[in-house]
Amino acid sequence: MFLRHKSSTTGRSQKRKWTLRALVLAFSLSIGLGMAEILLRIAGISNPHMYESDRFCSYKLFRGLQGYCGKEGAAHIKVNSFGFRDREWTIPKPPGVYRIAVIGDSYIEAAQVEREQMFGAQLEQLLNASRQADQPIIEVLNFGVSGWGTAQALQALRHHVWQFDPDFVLLAFTSGNDVRNNSRELESTDCRPFFDVVDGELKLDDRFQQHPMYLYGQLPSTRVKAHIINSSRLLQVVQRVRQIWAEQRQPAPDPQKQEAGLDDEALRAPVSPEWRAAWDITDRLLVEMNREVTSRGKHFAVMTVTSGVQVHPDPEVRAAAAEKQGVTDLLYPDRHLETLAKDAGFTPILLTEPFAAWATEHKAFLHGFSNTALGTGHWNAAGHHQAAEIAADAVRPLIHK
Repeated sequence: MFLRHKSSTTGRSQKRKWTLRALVLAFSLSIGLGMAEILLRIAGISNPHMYESDRFCSYKLFRGLQGYCGKEGAAHIKVNSFGFRDREWTIPKPPGVYRIAVIGDSYIEAAQVEREQMFGAQLEQLLNASRQADQPIIEVLNFGVSGWGTAQALQALRHHVWQFDPDFVLLAFTSGNDVRNNSRELESTDCRPFFDVVDGELKLDDRFQQHPMYLYGQLPSTRVKAHIINSSRLLQVVQRVRQIWAEQRQPAPDPQKQEAGLDDEALRAPVSPEWRAAWDITDRLLVEMNREVTSRGKHFAVMTVTSGVQVHPDPEVRAAAAEKQGVTDLLYPDRHLETLAKDAGFTPILLTEPFAAWATEHKAFLHGFSNTALGTGHWNAAGHHQAAEIAADAVRPLIHK
């Protein structure tokens, strides 16, 4: 009996020791993780889950997101409750306010610069600075989401923009990838809306709603997971490491391309049947957007978004790029849009020539950042400001007609 009691006592003692060790380890680990979390926040290191599914556009920004992006440029990101990077908006439009809705892709989302530096904020500031006391206050609403093409812009207009009653709709058209985005034949992912031409009319193809990626994004557990990741800098770092590993397994960029992520074919008149069809559907989408906007008595404008090589400060670099494409210049997208605008009756805002002239005169880049490569990638703060100045000059007379 004594031996059995002693063995039982020893077992309980050992159990208490292991429990104590486990508690000390858990406490130490929690302190370490907490300190790491605090240090990451102090250092401003984050990699938030940026996007959530959207039944009209396939995806948009994660509502309520706050975080820091530093992969290209550097900026604090704050997304409103509607899923767009901007301040909170009101429904309906306040009295005495003239609203401009800017729709576009990553150039308008502008995760590379702070909010006050982005195109929409700069445009709003410039227009309000020049208005008379008896003229309405200008509000510029930013509907920019990275990766959106013109089909998604049309869907956004129909299902997200009109509820805010804009007086003016400005579409930022990135020819470098929007034309491809609009073509099921050219686009690498089919988890996005497309439009087909049926009996001469545009018909929505929303089969993306059955895509496994979209269905996964629709799961409540996916949104909960995203919330958890966005609340922890440590989990965001883990997420970034996994993304880097995935990127390293991707095929290397085509060295023949002027710039990764953009299509050189869009810098010249289309040659292949696929590219001719892609431009045709793009033109139809632009014309349809103009029809829908003007039918409500609103103004519609399309602004060309530049690529880095189109507006390189060195004219010889631009000339070499044009020669590589077998053309005399890199202005085909602007000329194409100008012709379409004249025929359809909307306002074109052409950035490429004035951007190139400014860059050459000031010997400065409008694309690129110190942590990437100057002359490539998205607009930097100077690029956003120059675009806003040109757009303000084009928009101002239409507002105050």
